[in-house]
Amino acid sequence: MKIRQHHLVNKGWVNYFSSPEFSAEKCQLVLAFGAPKLITDPEIYDYLKKSYPNANVVFASTAGEIMGSDVYDDSIVVTAVELEKSL
Repeated sequence: MKIRQHHLVNKGWVNYFSSPEFSAEKCQLVLAFGAPKLITDPEIYDYLKKSYPNANVVFASTAGEIMGSDVYDDSIVVTAVELEKSL
C-alpha cells in the first residue's frame, strides 16, 4: 500500500507525505475528512477527482481534523491510497 496525504487549511493545500513511487493515476481510494461546510463544496471534489482521476473519493464530516499530532477546525485532511492488489 502506498499513500499520499494533503491538508486543506486556510484555503490552501499543504502536502504532508507521499510514499515513494506513489502514482496518482493508480490511486484507487481517496478519503477526505473535514468540516461539513468544506466537504460539500463542489470545487473540493473537482480538485480531488482531477488529482486522482481513477479513484473513488469518499467524504466524511468531522468535529475536528487530525493531521500528525495536531487537531484543526475548518479544514480537510485527505489520504489517497494506492493498493497493490484489490478486489
